[in-house]
Amino acid sequence: MMVNELLCFAVNSINKTPHDLLVKILTEFYDEEQIETAKTLYYELCEQGKPGAKRLIKRKGPNKKQTSATDIVHMLLETPLENVPCFVALNLDNVPSSSLEAFDLTKLARDLEGCRRNYKVSQN
Repeated sequence: MMVNELLCFAVNSINKTPHDLLVKILTEFYDEEQIETAKTLYYELCEQGKPGAKRLIKRKGPNKKQTSATDIVHMLLETPLENVPCFVALNLDNVPSSSLEAFDLTKLARDLEGCRRNYKVSQN
């Protein structure tokens, strides 16, 4: 078992969430570093050293976060289920809700809290 909340969520959502929506959820919930860490971990566990394996592509540019999340989804789709390691979540607060409506509300609540903090700072 490997602890990685992003990969735990992605593996458990890959067959029940449209892939473009999964990429959107990953990019909105996780930061760039979390996405890159998950991508590298998955590559090292599942791709590296396999005959004919593609090399790990380090994305650059303004769409780096989205293209890296897309890479994760593609790697998951290309790996037979029996070869996918078991990823677990240590902290469920680091796993997005699986329903789109709840996810949007969670993001909205976080954005609102950020606005409140910024407003308080600007008042001082």
